[in-house]
Amino acid sequence: MIDTKLVYLCIYIAECMTAWGYFSALYKKRYAVWITLIAYALGYTVAFVVFNYAYVWVNTSVFTIVNFILLYCFHSCSWRAGLFHAGMLTCLSIGLEFVIALIIGAVFGNFELYQSSALVLTIMGVCSKLLYFLATKICLAIARKANPVEKETGPVALLLSCFSLASICVMLVMFYIGLEVRLPVHMENLMLICAVILLFSNILLYVGYQYSQRIHQQYLSLQMAKQREASETVYFKALEERYEDQRVIIHDIRRHLTAIKGLAQNQEAQRVVDYVSNIESLPVLQNKVRYCANPMLNVVLSRYKEFCDEQGISFQVDVRDKEYDFLSPNDITVLFGNILENAVEAAQGTSKPYIELRVDAPTGTALFISLTNPCLIKPESDGSGSYRTRKADKERHGVGLKSVNTLVKKYGGSIKQEYDETTGLFHTMILL
Repeated sequence: MIDTKLVYLCIYIAECMTAWGYFSALYKKRYAVWITLIAYALGYTVAFVVFNYAYVWVNTSVFTIVNFILLYCFHSCSWRAGLFHAGMLTCLSIGLEFVIALIIGAVFGNFELYQSSALVLTIMGVCSKLLYFLATKICLAIARKANPVEKETGPVALLLSCFSLASICVMLVMFYIGLEVRLPVHMENLMLICAVILLFSNILLYVGYQYSQRIHQQYLSLQMAKQREASETVYFKALEERYEDQRVIIHDIRRHLTAIKGLAQNQEAQRVVDYVSNIESLPVLQNKVRYCANPMLNVVLSRYKEFCDEQGISFQVDVRDKEYDFLSPNDITVLFGNILENAVEAAQGTSKPYIELRVDAPTGTALFISLTNPCLIKPESDGSGSYRTRKADKERHGVGLKSVNTLVKKYGGSIKQEYDETTGLFHTMILL
C-alpha cells in the first residue's frame, strides 16, 4: 500500500512539472518564480490529497480546476484560454493513462492489474507520464509554429474547450466500464482504438485552436493598420491646415512689417509692442502640432491645447518623443481624451487654471502618465479608490473614468488618483 501511494505521489510530481513547463512556455508569470513554485506545490498537493479519498470523477474535476487556477491566477492568461488549456491537459493525462492501461490489460490479460500490483502501476505511470510530457511538447511546438504570440481569442477558446471536456467524460465512462464489466478482448481493443482516436482528435483540435488565433491576430493587425492609417490622415490634415494658416501669415508679413515700421517712425513704442504681441498671440504661431512620434497622440494633445487656450487654461505638456505604438489609436483617444477632459473641467473656475501633463516610458514600463491640475471643489471618493462625478446626470456621466480603468486593466497596468487638500491639486498617475 505504501509503495502504491509513493508511485501515485511520483505521478503527481511528474504532472506538476509538466504543467509548469507547459504553462510557463505559453504565458508569462504574474509573480516571482518562488511564489509560483509554492502555488504549484500547494495546488498539486491538494489534488493528491483529494485523490486518496475521492472517486475518479472528483479527482478529474479537481485536477482540471487546479490547473485552471494555476494558469489563470499565476500566468498572464485569460479565463477562456485557461479553461481550454486546463481541459486539454486533463484530456491528455486521462486519455494516455487509459490507453496505457488498456495496452497493459491486453498484455497481461487483466485490465485491473495496476490496482493490485505496484510494479504494473509503476510501468503504467512511467509510460503514461512520459507520453504526457511528450504530448505537451508537441502541443508547444504546434503553438510556436502556428502562433508565436499567445493572445486572447474571445469565445473561440471557450467553444473549443467543450470538446476536450466531452472527451474527458467519454474516456471516464469507458474507464468505468473497463473496471466494472469483464469485457472480451476485442471490445477492449475497440475501446483502445476509440481512446486513441479521441486523443488524436484533441491534438487536431489544438492545431485548429492555434491557427484560429493566428487568423484572429492577423485580423487585429489589419484593423490596427487601418486605425493607424486613419490617425495619420487626421494628423497630416491638421498639419496641412496649419501650413495653410502659416502661408497666410507669411503672405501678410510685408503688410505687418510696414505697419510696424510706420508705428516706429511715429515713435509709438507702446503701440509697436501691442501690435507685435497681438501677432505673437495668433493661434497659428502658438499651437504645437507635433509632441511625439505618435500621430494620434499629437492630434489629441493639439485639440486640447486649442481648447485650453480658448478657456484661458495653461496647457503644459512634456511628452518624451517615443512612438507608443503598442496603444491603438482608439485606446489613445479613450485614455488621453477622458483624463484631459476631466482635468479641463476641474481646472475651470480656479484662480490659476493650468494642466500639467507628462508622458514617458521609463525602463521596465511601456507608458507612464502624470497629470496634475487644480481642483476648485474637493472630489468625493466612491470608496473603491476612484472619485464620483459632480455632474447632475450621474447615469450619463462618470463613464469616462470607467473606460480609462477598463483600458488600464486591459494593458495590465495601474491607475492612482490623489487630491492634495493643502495645495488643492488633483494628481492622476497611470502606469502600463
